[in-house]
Amino acid sequence: MWSYSVPCGEMLIRRKRAEAELALGAAFDKRYFHDTILALRSVPLTVLAQELDRWIAAGGPNPFAGHGFSDRLEAAPVSGKGCVR
Repeated sequence: MWSYSVPCGEMLIRRKRAEAELALGAAFDKRYFHDTILALRSVPLTVLAQELDRWIAAGGPNPFAGHGFSDRLEAAPVSGKGCVR
């Protein structure tokens, strides 16, 4: 099963990212794209595709907006000592 589902999932994510970049243009934020995927956890590929289509149609919003997570992350200082952001 892994030999089939992993490459298919990767291809789906690459295709949806390309669609999102094209549809959203400068508004596309790869962090929000990946956060949307990770927030779904383990779902069938059909569900992943549907949710990413909804995210694109909604304009690519921050999936954690209003939860207090993004506010703290955006305001966090970057020390430059081993911290990658």
